[in-house]
Amino acid sequence: MKSRTIRRSLCLAAGSAATAVVLAGAIGAQASPTAPVWRVTTTTDPVSASCPSASDCSLRQAIADAQSTGGTIDVPSGHYRLSQGALVGAFDDPVTIVGTGKAQSIIDAADSPNSRVFNLSVGARITLQNLEITGGDITDNTGNSEFGGGGVAVTGEGPLWLVGDRITGNTVDGTAASLYGTGGGGVDATYSAVLNVVHTRIDHNSVITNAAAIKGNLGGGGIWSTSDVSLVDSEIDHNSVTIGASNGDSGGGGILIGAGSGDLTARDSTISDNTASVGVADTSNVAANGGGGIYQDGNDIILDQTTLAGNRATVTGALNSGASGGGAIYQFGNETTIANSTIASNRFTSNETSRAGGGGLYANGTVSLITNSTFEGNLVSGPATTDTTGGSGGGGAIYFETEYGAPVLSFDTIARNSAGSTVGGAIASDGNPVAIGHSIIASNTAAAHTGTANCAGALFPVVATNVVYGGACGTSAQNIVTNPGLRSLAGNGGPTWTMAISATSPAVRHRATSGCTSAAGDPLTRDQRGVFRPSSACDLGAYQVAQPVAATLSTPGVVTDGTQHLPGIARNPDPTAGSAYFVITGGSIRATHTPRARIAPFAGGQFVAIAVHHLQSGTYRYRLVVTNHDGVAVGVWRTLTVG
Repeated sequence: MKSRTIRRSLCLAAGSAATAVVLAGAIGAQASPTAPVWRVTTTTDPVSASCPSASDCSLRQAIADAQSTGGTIDVPSGHYRLSQGALVGAFDDPVTIVGTGKAQSIIDAADSPNSRVFNLSVGARITLQNLEITGGDITDNTGNSEFGGGGVAVTGEGPLWLVGDRITGNTVDGTAASLYGTGGGGVDATYSAVLNVVHTRIDHNSVITNAAAIKGNLGGGGIWSTSDVSLVDSEIDHNSVTIGASNGDSGGGGILIGAGSGDLTARDSTISDNTASVGVADTSNVAANGGGGIYQDGNDIILDQTTLAGNRATVTGALNSGASGGGAIYQFGNETTIANSTIASNRFTSNETSRAGGGGLYANGTVSLITNSTFEGNLVSGPATTDTTGGSGGGGAIYFETEYGAPVLSFDTIARNSAGSTVGGAIASDGNPVAIGHSIIASNTAAAHTGTANCAGALFPVVATNVVYGGACGTSAQNIVTNPGLRSLAGNGGPTWTMAISATSPAVRHRATSGCTSAAGDPLTRDQRGVFRPSSACDLGAYQVAQPVAATLSTPGVVTDGTQHLPGIARNPDPTAGSAYFVITGGSIRATHTPRARIAPFAGGQFVAIAVHHLQSGTYRYRLVVTNHDGVAVGVWRTLTVG
């Protein structure tokens, strides 16, 4: 399955209300209305004293002038080729640099050798909006630490907002020995510069470090940060990291947050097709490499309605101390909270034999809470092992190294993942037990030890009811050992792809005692797609079946003119549109269908009236039929008399 087919379209109109609020906040908090406004009038790159001239105001000069006053810099459509190095700005007042859109206002550093595009020092809010930032290519051969940001480098106390931008085709090349903290092919945010990314794409950026004796925290093909990073309605894709000789703590093809630093929060976003290739040579201090999509060496990871797909992490070389992994995510910080998200078709590959794994997620933090989420088609590939304790790695979907807290999984679907020649096709755990409840664990594989096709290592011996099929996962007698009837991963409505179950699945309506709760113990009112779950008897796994309901209404009196609108009420709890029609039979006609009417997503009770014409005298029967993604509902028969 190609990961690009499950990416979420970046369309604000289809985004969540929360996305709209964040975007409105980003735009609404621009520079004061009384602050100066500069309109750039040339795409060339002179340094002059002519701003705000009507004919010769360059972007470089506008930025220089705005440093003392703040304000707004208006960048019309055009290809702005930088010839004098990076655009440098040190701002203590809010500044917004606003273009007309991606592929329209293009800021390009390709004509400035060894130069990034923006180099910003911020003491106030800075917004880069509706710009395309490309062509940055910086090389360091002096051994500078915390060196990076091919597209944008930002330091300081003020936040940087990227709103409606594209940052693409930028490169960081760290060639010197003894580098530390090199990265951020697209963006480098350091020294408390909080990064907010809204409705933005960061793609096809790269970090390359091939020198010997390079130290740790190297990577972040798209973003490298030592502060908080927030993604809303954004895409981080096709970025790459290539590290020739890491001393550990490196990777993050899409994003890397450095040691002891900030949180990563992603909502309504996609992190896909990023790669991290890490080679190591120092056997005395080699650990904690990986993360094809995300490497978190700071604090928390919080994902909601987010997709990680098609990411790859490869760690090879003289390895001796383990703890590498995460085709999609490597968490070496604190808490991991994943909700309403999909992690699919990611891969981790290593020649390591100790605690290396997690085709989708490697969690080596404190608490891990995973709710209403789907792990599908992830793969870990490494040396063959039959160690069923989890101490030698594995975990096609997830590897938990749980020294500090007990992971909790609730209402998740983990299916069709593979541990290759290791163990734990779905989950492998080394450390504290893992609690799995109200979930579907099915059809995962582990070639080295078929007894661990689903799970290996430390799991609670008694967990809440799960559907477990194709291999054991815990020892609870409550588990339902039956094929759950999962369909393929697909767009079933909602912001992320899911694996549907049929109305006859053993997972349907099974949770019927103490209600539906998340991994954190909170009431769980919706499934991964946003479908309402009942207060009790909700379905196991991330998918709640949303069957339609049809109610046929009676027609008043006797029809005399041969035309009648047949009435009914249609309920569609699904996030995709349904349809409704009437079947009518009797009188002079055989059974026939009326034209279909569209039933809106999440329709709680939509009135339907469909006209039928040319009815001859007689008695007819009719009933409403409602269809949606999850099934068909048929109303009762009603009688219609035509006089």
